[in-house]
Parts: sequence; structure tokens; C-alpha cells
Amino acid sequence: MFQLTWQDATEWKRQGGTLTVADAPSDPLVSHAGLLCWEEHCVECSMPQCYSTCSLYVPRSDRKCSRLVYGILPNRQFSGLFGFGADMRFRRWAKLETAWPARLAMVKKSSLRIQSTLLDGCEQIVSGLAKLIKRWSPSRKLNGAYTVARRLLLSTESDLLCKRSAAPHAFFLKCFSPESFSFRVQLELVTDVPVFRTSLPIEPGWNQHFLNAEELIGLAGGKPGRLRLSIENDKEVRLIFTWLDFVCLQEGAASISQLIRSEKTDRATPDLPAAGTRPKPAEKIKCVAWDLDNTLWQGVIGDAGPAGVVPSEQLIRMIRQLDERGILQTIVSKNNYDVAWPKVEQLGLADFFLFPAIHWGPKSQSVQQIASELNIGVDSFAVIDDSPFERHEISNLLPQVRVFDPADGVALFEDPAFQVPISPESRTRRLKYLAEAKRKRVHQSWRGDYDQFLKSCHMVLKIRQPDSADHARCVELLQRSNQFNLSGRRYSEQDFQQLMASAAHECFCLDVADDFGGYGVVGFAAFERSGLTPTLVDFVLSCRVAQKMVEATFLKWYAARQQDHGYPRLLARLTVTPRNAPLREVLQQTGFNVLEAEHDQQLLELSFDSGVTVPDVMQIDSGISCAQRGTSRTAGSDGSPSGTVLPPSENGLQERTAA
Repeated sequence: MFQLTWQDATEWKRQGGTLTVADAPSDPLVSHAGLLCWEEHCVECSMPQCYSTCSLYVPRSDRKCSRLVYGILPNRQFSGLFGFGADMRFRRWAKLETAWPARLAMVKKSSLRIQSTLLDGCEQIVSGLAKLIKRWSPSRKLNGAYTVARRLLLSTESDLLCKRSAAPHAFFLKCFSPESFSFRVQLELVTDVPVFRTSLPIEPGWNQHFLNAEELIGLAGGKPGRLRLSIENDKEVRLIFTWLDFVCLQEGAASISQLIRSEKTDRATPDLPAAGTRPKPAEKIKCVAWDLDNTLWQGVIGDAGPAGVVPSEQLIRMIRQLDERGILQTIVSKNNYDVAWPKVEQLGLADFFLFPAIHWGPKSQSVQQIASELNIGVDSFAVIDDSPFERHEISNLLPQVRVFDPADGVALFEDPAFQVPISPESRTRRLKYLAEAKRKRVHQSWRGDYDQFLKSCHMVLKIRQPDSADHARCVELLQRSNQFNLSGRRYSEQDFQQLMASAAHECFCLDVADDFGGYGVVGFAAFERSGLTPTLVDFVLSCRVAQKMVEATFLKWYAARQQDHGYPRLLARLTVTPRNAPLREVLQQTGFNVLEAEHDQQLLELSFDSGVTVPDVMQIDSGISCAQRGTSRTAGSDGSPSGTVLPPSENGLQERTAA
């Protein structure tokens, strides 16, 4: 179902209205569909404060923000689950969102159509009444009240029906794109943290995708949350959805499992081969994927800025030599695209890299996506990366990919795999690919199996109060970190000593180690304890351990500690800066919501209403007592983590206490 409370038919006609549409592909024979209702939302929503502070605010007639140009309009040219297609044009930051129940109820297709018709009728009546009382209530509180009532009704009905509900076979997305260009949509499932994210291509005309429903439901783990759909790269596009639903197939219908397998193959999700059958690299390398920070240049561009990194002239010469040999090249870097790519352009290297993958997702998946775009085998790839962790992640999930340390420099050319014949054709090979790629970049497609990889690295997070030997490193992090910096405050040594001496603050430093060695002190956090609620006032983290779940693990550990002390929530004071978008995303994924916002200042809240579950991807090593509820990881006899689930009465997560 779709939220049809607000529509603007006049604007719909102005935006194109009726379309010339090719015949739609036939739908699968569906018996049941999920009880969900998609609503209009904003990916950066902090309403109602954002209505007065956001430059993208476009007021609707009910004074709410219009992220969909003309709302969600039922287009009778189309038909899918219902007798219409949900027609919408996305503005920047627009998203669709539906509540994800703890248990998904599947309703007969015929019954769901009747129910949708009744709810749509009620919605139109409420909307009409709201227009009549607009003179006395311009913000139309009646519409909002109806939306809340519908959510409650669907939630209650879901609880009643799920006891006898069938299990869905797939999540089915079918839509028509009137655009003349290709783009991608991102689908994300979030409970207390994101558990699933994938990127789906949308071509001009009809599109359909099938996702494994059992996998999605399994990743949610019986927790309520939200299912979100947004347009990658903030493109402003029009889409008409005929299906955006979990479905059960009728008996005798063609099996959907083959479609799901095909869909999964297209997104190149790795399956680890059995021992003894691990694939091997191809004889020759066809494509080299370069890391950026401390590889193509020395330094971390997100912290030091474009002027603060030093390009490697030796490796830049190597890039040009590889191009002459006809070896294709790309980028696989954990970075902010808008910061890193302009530096690549400044160095005059942009046209050398096809389908660059500059984001915070797993690098193994980026390699697979690029291989798919280039239509060459993954086994013909080589990755040059300074990080032993990243090289191991790729080798573990893609053993057929060669990995190299940039410290080897020109000695890399001695590897026979780089010795390829040079011909006039090889010198122009990259240009032929470039004409098609036009430097299209690969976007993040995060999947839950990355957590399993992190667990296999036996990560240990040491949490302690900084001693005098840690102070210099903590000050350095506070002065230099940008991407993962909560306040942006630059402490002098004197300022830091005053903070450490303050009885109103509780401070921690974070030390991380894994199978590849120790990272040292990589994070610092300060909590203000003078008020009624513990408040995070400073948090910095080195990007070397970013997106390895260190941030979420520490914050949830502290939250669980406060919950056990009787506090109902944790607050955080955030200063929004041009560079700390990665941290803001982590805070949102961890469950923080905006309570107040004024200019670049935000007050965030992490509520403990539904309990606190600490991620179990790493061992927590702390001398600070903390009993936590949820999944437990305890140390084995050799000190390595082993997973254990304890009932609540056994006090949840047990920690290895530092001697």
C-alpha cells in the first residue's frame, strides 16, 4: 500500500502526466502480499526544525516538506498489486519508507486490494475534511492523525494475522521509468542498526527485481524497524511502481527461486568455496584496482584535506605504464567520493580509472561490481592497497584476486602476470571502455556477510580511561580527525588536560587490534555527566578502523552501561561539518535520532526503550564493569572470541576484564 494523503494532480500534469508506455512484462502469479504501507520521507529528515533551516525545504499545502514533487499519485495507466501504479517524482533527498514489523503478515491478494480500497477511500475523506478546515488548521493535523492511526491499525492487524500467515517467497520490485537514462535505487533494511543494503539498477522502461525474502527476514532477526528506498546520487527522477511488496506465489506458478538466484548473481554476492576448491587467479592481469590513502598518495585526504596529501610520483608513472600495456585500471577506496575524486582529477588521472568505487562499503564487493561493469572475470583483477586488513578481506572472499602492497613499488612489474604483450590495440583499449563508462562510479552495496568476515578477523576493542601516556595521541586525534569527529572542536594540550581533570566528564580512549596486529589508540570519547542524562560531547575515530563496527560497538557498549545504571537514554551534541558525514551516518545507523536542530548544531537521542543490543563482531576488553543485555561474545581459552547466547537472567554480554 501507499500513502495517498497528499497529491497534486496539477503539478503531475505539468511534470509529464500521461505517458506512452510499452506493454509491461507479465507479473508472477501471486497469492499473498505483505501488509506494508510506503510513505514519503526525507533521507536527512530532522523535522520540524529542518522546515526553517533546510535550504531544500519545499512547503506543501499542508506545510510539510514535499520531497516527492506531486506526492504519491495513483496512475490508472498502470496496474500491479492494485488497480493503479504509484506515480512519483523524487526530489533530492527523497525516500520511501515503510514500517518493518517484528513479524511480517501476508494477506491474500484479493483481500489486500479490498483493504487498500477502503483505506484509500478513508484517506480521501480525511484529506477532503482537512482542506475544509484549512482556514482554522493550516498544517492539517487531521492528515497526520490519520497517518498515525493507519500505522497503528496495520501494526495491530499484522500482529493478529502473523500467527497464521504464510512465509513470503520474495520481495518483488516492479516499476516503469520514463527517464531516458539509467540510474540506481538503494534498498535498505534497518532495525537497531542497518542489516541489509543493496543497489538495484533501473533502466529506461520496465524494470523488475526479486530479492530473497527469507534472507531479509533472517537478517532482521525478529526486530521491528524500517525498510527504505531512495535514489542513489540524489538524482531527481520519476518512477511508477506497480509492485513494491513481499509476495507468496500460487501453487503451480513458475518457481521464483531461479529468479532470485539470477538476481543474486547479478549483484555478485560471493559464496566462499569449499576447502581445496578455492579458485585461482587468471594467468594475466586485465585490471588493476588502486587504493588512494597511503597508496596513490601519502596521507588521509579526509583528515588532511586535498592539499595535505603527497602524491606518489612513482606510482603515478606506473599507472601510465600499465595503461600503455592495455591493462585497465580503477579505484577501490574507502573514502568520501566528493573529497577524493576531485584530487584524482587534479592529478590528471581521472580518465585512467573506469567505474571508480569510492565509498565505505566492503572492497571485495566493489571489485565484483566493477568486474561486472567491465564484463571481465574477477580472477583477472589485481588490487594494490597499503592495508593488510583490506588485502585480507579481498583474499578471504575473493581468493582468485591478486593483492599487492604498494611498498613493493616498481618491483610489482616483475610479476609475470603484469607481462602482457603491447600492441596498437592495447594502447587504445582503455579509451574504448572509457567511451562507454564515462567515469561512471560504483556505489556501495552492503550485505550482512561482511559482519561474518569481521568476526573471522578476531578483532579486540580495548576500552579504557586515558592515562598520561595516551594524552598526546588523544590530542592528535582531536586536532586532526575530520570525517569521524563529533564536535569539530580542536583541543590544545592545555584544553585536553582541563577536560581530563573535570569531575563532570567521563573520558575513554579506544585501542583496536586484530589478526593483523595492533592499530594503537584510534579513538577518544568524552561524556558529560553533570546533567540528568549522560551526553556525548566529543567523539573522534581514526578512519583506519572506520566502518569496522568499532563506532557502533563502543557506543552501544556505553549505552548498555548507562541502561544498567537506570538511565532511559543517551544524548549526543553534534556539530554538522562539511566533512563529518560518515560519522553522522554511523550515528543514524546506531539509532540516534535528532531531538533539536539549530543551524549546524544538533542534539541527538538514543532511546533505550527497546533495550540495547551490543554488536557481537568483536571482543570487548575493558577494565570497566558493564553488564549488557543481548548477544554475548566471550573469550575462548586461547583468548579468541567465541559466540555465546545468554538469557537475560544471566546478565547478557560478558566481557574479558583487563588484568
